Amino acid sequence: MSATAVSDLQPTWPPLTEAAQGLPADIVTLVREALANEPEKPVFIFEDGVVVSREQFRAAVENFAGYLSERLKPGDRVLIMLENRVEFMVAWIAVNACGAGLVSINTSAGEHDAGHIVADSEAVLAVVGEEHEELLKQIGHGG
Repeated sequence: MSATAVSDLQPTWPPLTEAAQGLPADIVTLVREALANEPEKPVFIFEDGVVVSREQFRAAVENFAGYLSERLKPGDRVLIMLENRVEFMVAWIAVNACGAGLVSINTSAGEHDAGHIVADSEAVLAVVGEEHEELLKQIGHGG
């Protein structure tokens, strides 16, 4: 078997399906447009029974993006360490709306792995659930 240099690999993107043609090029616009119709309709239904409407989600994203926009500039990075809940999705879209990037840390990561991610991320802000605050303080990104 011969080796292939990474630089020789050409990405092959599948063609857009007919349904995908004409969609917005970025996730923020796609979500904003999807939430505009039928605001009372659920956008998330979690296993624990929590239901989040399109309007609730839109309002949460706009509020958090407003908060972040005073603290971030395009290209900044934001750490996130949250369980599977609506706040993760709110943070993801709000961070993107500010032109920043999200650096996700697996919630089962320990001090060693999380420490490497934090050190390499160059994040200027962290969004962390209460259950992970102590870990971030231990690795020097909480305060």
